[in-house]
Amino acid sequence: MAANIRHSCLAITEKALGDTERKLGISLPDEYRRFLRHHNGGVPRPEWFPISENGEVSGKPKWFPIPKRGQVIWFLSVGRAGILDPRWLDFERAFAKLKRPGSTLPARLVPVAEVWTFSNPGVCSDFLCISVEGTDLGKIYFWRDIEGYRSGVPVFVAESFEAFLSDLYHGDGEPLPWVVLIQDGDIARLGQWLRAEGKRALEAYDRYNLSPLDHAVMEGRWEVLQLLLEHGASVTQAFQVGLDRKRFALIRNLLPLGVKSLEIKESLPTYFVAGLTEYFWQDLDLLRSLLDAGADPKRQEEDGSTPLHIAAASGEPSAVRMLLDHGAKAGIWNDKGETALHGAARATSLETMKLLIDAGEDLHAKHPPKASPPFQVNVPPEMQPLAEQLRPVAEQLLALFLGRKREEVSKTIEKGRRAQSAVSAADILDQLARHDLKQEIEAYQAHQRH
Repeated sequence: MAANIRHSCLAITEKALGDTERKLGISLPDEYRRFLRHHNGGVPRPEWFPISENGEVSGKPKWFPIPKRGQVIWFLSVGRAGILDPRWLDFERAFAKLKRPGSTLPARLVPVAEVWTFSNPGVCSDFLCISVEGTDLGKIYFWRDIEGYRSGVPVFVAESFEAFLSDLYHGDGEPLPWVVLIQDGDIARLGQWLRAEGKRALEAYDRYNLSPLDHAVMEGRWEVLQLLLEHGASVTQAFQVGLDRKRFALIRNLLPLGVKSLEIKESLPTYFVAGLTEYFWQDLDLLRSLLDAGADPKRQEEDGSTPLHIAAASGEPSAVRMLLDHGAKAGIWNDKGETALHGAARATSLETMKLLIDAGEDLHAKHPPKASPPFQVNVPPEMQPLAEQLRPVAEQLLALFLGRKREEVSKTIEKGRRAQSAVSAADILDQLARHDLKQEIEAYQAHQRH
């Protein structure tokens, strides 16, 4: 079956594709290069593919079976111009993720798609890869990349990229006709269906319990969503789905159309999910639009967390600055005994830490008394192998950066030496260098030598 590909990014030139290959030191198989030139990423229909059962995925504490089938979420694009979902990786980012130091992915394999399987244990961990050299040149393999579940060996999927596309199938039967119309953005025929079905059309659901409005938002098709709104779909419901699906451009378009004020007020995230939440705070235009429309920067969850906690934990100083400018309060404690400064330290964002300290947060504050102050936030276990030292003299360096007096710095140097802050010496030295504090850097390096 020939696959229909939608949501491709902007077309890539032969020169740009060649530049990417040279940059990464690879040469892509011809048929995959043709695909990138024609589509440059995209979402296929059908999207399911079979996986060979001849293999296992090693995991702890037991072995996890290879899934029998997978679903293509996104064929990787070269570049991000025109990408639909900010959570999707482009080719270079996926390459960097799978080729990072310590990776066990065979050198001949490079990623071509993000996929989902029923046994996927985490966010963005399943991939399809293509061989770029050797006797299996052009063959497609499944690879899982997450600690504790990482593939022991690549699992064969298809003889070639073209064969892979030909093997795609509908996992649970063909999609309903109205789903296809929405996916393809067929306004004329969708309008005919809406007029013929009336209110029943908006109340339709597919086998996954998704409505026409859900699909329109997921597909990021503003013209389709406008048509549904004209026929009575809920603006507020579209806004809610847009927030959940990270369709930020749609959310901006919906704000002037009568979204309920309570939904806008509670629209800023108050929980943190690594790999997901930061995308919201990176869209400053959206954040500004929500704040101007009435989003509450002071809102607290039941655990005491505020939007400021989450923006700081995402390591986004511009978002933190915007929240503070709109009245967000620094120094609020959540039930974990943490302020926003703890999250900024964990994110190793010195600029964010400076903003919060300038707003009144305290590096030494503890609540309750047994909790760790921000400068002693522990490094997550998965980050420990990346540092030779666990954050030495972090407090001293922060003091230098923040402009404290030298005598105050000297009194805290030993305490800082013992601190296990989430801001590493290397991180801070890099930041200090950017702020033209050469003498302080040289003094610190001399102190380290002695």
